[in-house]
Amino acid sequence: LAYGVKDDELLIKRVIGVSGDQVWAKDGVVYVNGVAEEGRFSTIHTSDFTIEGVGKNNNNLEFDGITVPKGYILVLGDNRGSSNDSRYLGFFKKSQILGKTVFKRGATIFVWTKTE
Repeated sequence: LAYGVKDDELLIKRVIGVSGDQVWAKDGVVYVNGVAEEGRFSTIHTSDFTIEGVGKNNNNLEFDGITVPKGYILVLGDNRGSSNDSRYLGFFKKSQILGKTVFKRGATIFVWTKTE
């Protein structure tokens, strides 16, 4: 399990990288396999990170230090300025994914929109 996450704790995060992907952030921009993130999240400043740095948060995980390891994912929260995600918790096992969000709440409980 990711460092610092309890077995019964549920998190909702956006999957950014899967096994074999190269992911990093430089100067506040997230890159996946060399392509800058586009869309709604491209304007959100993300603290710089490297795959190697993310992996250091997974105790004793052996991997090449360049790509997301087999069977793992890299996640980022939508509120990246204060999200407890892979930058701080390390990689998550793919088996830890329980589902996919389909709707998100808007300004009130009566307003719901489809997720991307």
